[in-house]
Amino acid sequence: MSIRQSESRREQEQRHHLASVQKLSHEIRSAIEAMEYNDLEQLQNSVARQEVLCHEITRMQWPAPATQNDAQLLKQIGDAHFELARLNRLYREVLKRAERSARVILAVYRQHGRGYSKDAPAQTDNHTVSCEA
Repeated sequence: MSIRQSESRREQEQRHHLASVQKLSHEIRSAIEAMEYNDLEQLQNSVARQEVLCHEITRMQWPAPATQNDAQLLKQIGDAHFELARLNRLYREVLKRAERSARVILAVYRQHGRGYSKDAPAQTDNHTVSCEA
């Protein structure tokens, strides 16, 4: 393999790495949006795509820069990883808040009902009707 072919292959791998990191960032944004709109299907699909991308990215190697173009591309990759880390922190906080909210909602249902399941009987026996004139 010639030097030119080697450089071209390395640049292609680096561009693929950059694209994968950017796609992962997009999927994290998509998951956050899905939680915001309570879209379970979108969230599940996004998490599945995140898993694939994470697996793909961890298998990639990061070659050392050989040319000025490599250095510029590696800076873009570094910037993309920095943005990904920022989004991961945001995602973690959103998930923590969603978990706390879910706990509160479940506690309310458990406290005021006979359970939170389809099989729980309706609570019609505790209802009263009053009227003042």
